[in-house]
Amino acid sequence: MDESFSVAGSKFPEGEPNNEWSVAEVLHWSLDQYHNKAADQTTQNIASLRNQCEKECEDVITLHSLAVDMASKSNHEGSRDEENVNPQSENNAVEGAGEIAAKPTTTATFAAGTKPAPSTIELQIIVGPHSHSKFLLRPRPGQPCLIGRSKGKKFIKNGVSLHKDQEISTTHGKFVVE
Repeated sequence: MDESFSVAGSKFPEGEPNNEWSVAEVLHWSLDQYHNKAADQTTQNIASLRNQCEKECEDVITLHSLAVDMASKSNHEGSRDEENVNPQSENNAVEGAGEIAAKPTTTATFAAGTKPAPSTIELQIIVGPHSHSKFLLRPRPGQPCLIGRSKGKKFIKNGVSLHKDQEISTTHGKFVVE
């Protein structure tokens, strides 16, 4: 604890206040008690914020690594079929629960000796804080596309995170390919 602001010493006697203490001594003692509590609380808050900052820094580093991996993967493969994308920014916030319109589309381009592209689901948010957003989902067997309010890795990497909409459940739904 920082003693530079302490009012200890000759300002008040040792121990708890009693009837022999003057008003000035009781006030100095009380001030010292409040100062000690404030200093302890400040120390706890600093430790808590430091912890939170370290965790969030780890999250940023993890997300950066994922972004670098995804960028290098798309550069090597020349395709974005492996990740879900939001090609449109989130803007024009409107209050209320998000209504969703999803329409499956199938890209059927067959070149000589190539497989058809996987099914794609276009998810369009109609109402709510994420209105006018579009997401292209590419669910695969064993890897459903999750939809919800969570900011978890499963939602960001292979799903949709509608984190601004309080009407959406943490895990609201999923698209499954069997």
